[in-house]
Amino acid sequence: MNENETHLEALINTYGLQPLIPEGGYFNKIYPLVDSNEVISRASAIYYLMSGSSFSSMHRLTGDEIWHYYSGDPVEQIQIYPDGTLKRIILGADPERGDLRMAVVPAGVWQGTKILNVKAGFALCGCTVIPEYTDESYTHGVFSDLVNLYPQHEETIARFCYTDEKG
Repeated sequence: MNENETHLEALINTYGLQPLIPEGGYFNKIYPLVDSNEVISRASAIYYLMSGSSFSSMHRLTGDEIWHYYSGDPVEQIQIYPDGTLKRIILGADPERGDLRMAVVPAGVWQGTKILNVKAGFALCGCTVIPEYTDESYTHGVFSDLVNLYPQHEETIARFCYTDEKG
């Protein structure tokens, strides 16, 4: 096991991360707090880990999502707004390159995120969703459907969808 794999395994174990299906990557929900089986918050927060070729496949949420960059390789995030506007953000630790430590994805905006430069072999981020994430608040993006909506972004969408979703 090389140094990157050892570090990746430590991140998974320390943060109690599990595979996130169908989106990709690993996660652990750390918020909302639950007291006597009652939720006492209206937001949710997770650790989110991408490694190797895993990434956050195209999806959208019904609430706003705030991404936080913690460590590892920088990540590229794309956002496609309902009017077709494409926004590209780099989350990372290098402000001289223009990296951001946090970025907001507004409700209803399609998003995908993947490792930009594979050196460390992972990227550890966090995601905060307001209002709280639920399975019903998530819509998974399918390549053919997204290309029908935004044909001008076909090549970009293809980079942020898993191969089996491309038909």
